Formats: sequence, C-alpha cells, structure tokens
Amino acid sequence: PRTPSYAGAYLESLAHASPIRRQWSGPAYRFPHTLPEVPGAVRVTGENAGILAEDFADWLEDPAVSQPFVALVVKGRVVSVCYSVRIAPEVHEAGVETLPDLRGRGYASRGVAAWASAVRSHGACPVYSTSWDNTSSQAVARRLHLTRFAVDFHLT
Repeated sequence: PRTPSYAGAYLESLAHASPIRRQWSGPAYRFPHTLPEVPGAVRVTGENAGILAEDFADWLEDPAVSQPFVALVVKGRVVSVCYSVRIAPEVHEAGVETLPDLRGRGYASRGVAAWASAVRSHGACPVYSTSWDNTSSQAVARRLHLTRFAVDFHLT
C-alpha cells in the first residue's frame, strides 16, 4: 500500500490541531545480513573532510554530525556520499547523494552498502527509505536486495 491503513484517521485527527500543508509517504527498507565489500569507500570524518571540497563542498560540515559518513571515490574523485540522516542508538537511516552527471551507474548503491556496513560496525541497524515517486532511490534498494518492512508517512 502507498499510504498507511489509518491515513484518513491520522489526517482527520491532526487537522483539528493545525492545518496539514504537506503529506509525504514512501517505502522503508532493511538490509540483508550480508553486504558486499565496496572498493573505493572512504569513511569521512572531520579530519579528512577535505576530500569533499571539490564536488561536495556544501557537505564539509556534515561529517561532524552525520556519522557514519562514507564517500565513494572513483579515479580519485568523490562521486557519491552516504551518511546517517536520522540517528538513534539502535537505528540509523541513510541519506545519499550522487553527482548528477554520474547517476545511474551504481555509485549510490555502492556507497549505501558501505555506509550500512559502517552502521553495523557501530552495533546499530541500518535502514533506507525513500518516497514512492523516487524511482532512482528505489532502484538503489533493488540493487542491494533490500526488503521493505514499513511505509514512512510524514505530515507537516
């Protein structure tokens, strides 16, 4: 299903408190037990964040708060980054960005796999979610053989 079973009830109940301006929904995925090794994956910290300067300069501050933060380096260039966007002691959720001119080549899925391994090395569970209309992000989930376990439903 594209929305939770009780979406109508949620909307009706919350609309009494404040107008709902936006709805967002999409699948949430869990990772398989085995993840591939990822050549070219580099853990990014405050100490080596300079590797982001050329193509991901807007991300230079993020490694300090979005750990684990992984860069995928191909031929000396960072082509994709994956990092924790929601962090709880037991669970981390992925955020991923790939250079626009290099999308569709599997770089995002490789970076996400390396990030998931890093999350597991910290003793937490990695999860990945997207919107129903983000077919590129859903392709990442398919490439990694992720399993849908829930539907995210956001209201603002």
